[in-house]
Amino acid sequence: MIQEYLDDLRDVVNIDSQSCDLPGLRKVAETLKAKFEAIGCTARIEHVHDKAGDCLFVTNKPDAEHFDVMMDAHMDTVFAHGTAAERPFSYDEAKAYGPGALDCKGGCIMMLHVLKNTPKEVLDKLSICITCNSDEEILTIYTTQWLQSYAKRSKCALIFEPARKNGELVCARKAASSYEFTFRGKAAHAGVSPELGSDAVMAMVKFITAVKALEDRPNGIVINCSPVEGGKTPTTIADFARCQFRFFTWTNEDHDRIRDAIFDYAGRQWEPGVSIETRLINTASAMTFNEETAAFAKMLEEAARRVGKEIQWIRAGGLSDGNRISAVGIPTLDGLGPSGFNLHSDKEYLDLKSIEEHIKMGVSLLTMMAERKA
Repeated sequence: MIQEYLDDLRDVVNIDSQSCDLPGLRKVAETLKAKFEAIGCTARIEHVHDKAGDCLFVTNKPDAEHFDVMMDAHMDTVFAHGTAAERPFSYDEAKAYGPGALDCKGGCIMMLHVLKNTPKEVLDKLSICITCNSDEEILTIYTTQWLQSYAKRSKCALIFEPARKNGELVCARKAASSYEFTFRGKAAHAGVSPELGSDAVMAMVKFITAVKALEDRPNGIVINCSPVEGGKTPTTIADFARCQFRFFTWTNEDHDRIRDAIFDYAGRQWEPGVSIETRLINTASAMTFNEETAAFAKMLEEAARRVGKEIQWIRAGGLSDGNRISAVGIPTLDGLGPSGFNLHSDKEYLDLKSIEEHIKMGVSLLTMMAERKA
């Protein structure tokens, strides 16, 4: 089981597929398509956006209008073209290495092997949807609607992002939004006629101070301001400044409250003659741990115990496609991929001992779903 998994993983890790590398992403999609078709699934490559790599849809029931479960992982990585040639896929007795081996090509191959190892009589009772998108590492800016179109047809979702270093799975993720604020004032000589200027930098400083005061880290509200720019010379009153904020909250209610407060501040005048322009960069709702998700988590825990695994859960501050998929209202659990560490670096690794236990856990969960459906 492990060697077959590693052989399949090598085939996709050795293809460069940074989020902007559209030919590379197409090649990964084609490689995965062939592998899923080889185990009897129906697979098709779908063009979603001209600026995004093509995506892959897979199902065991091509005529199904609705799915018992949606499974998802992304094909893109953060690594530039040429990285796969510089440090191609490799493994030793404990770990596997290579660009995206863990995040998230390991998850794509995990979904393949969960289906490959699930008995036919189980698959016959279930309709399963698998999505592999191409822009998660750039905040799913192009494929959110595509993912949600399948999520709306599914009862629940499993996200095959990596499990944590010690094997924990993810039951919740924060909401997050990014905004850019541009301040426009009036230039003047700072020494000769400062009264003729309108200081955009000073307005920005006051605005940043007010927004940061909304932060409440003990309750999970984090507000980060970066990058910041403004002004041209020390002798000129600044007529321009710009900053970005990204804020994170555990609940959608807190997210909306912070957003509304920031908008209120952006509508105020912090320095005479300085205006503020607001631009949304990206937003994602929380992957919340509600009653339906808790029941789904209990089911996964029972399935894991059937194969000798005890699940530990964590809540994660970072985003994944789980945020996008859960936004349609279906229970969503994350971290079903293999465990490992050092994501987004040349030291990224996949823990080999997690491969078999996570495949078996996925098979056990599908088996339980089929039993309960019967």
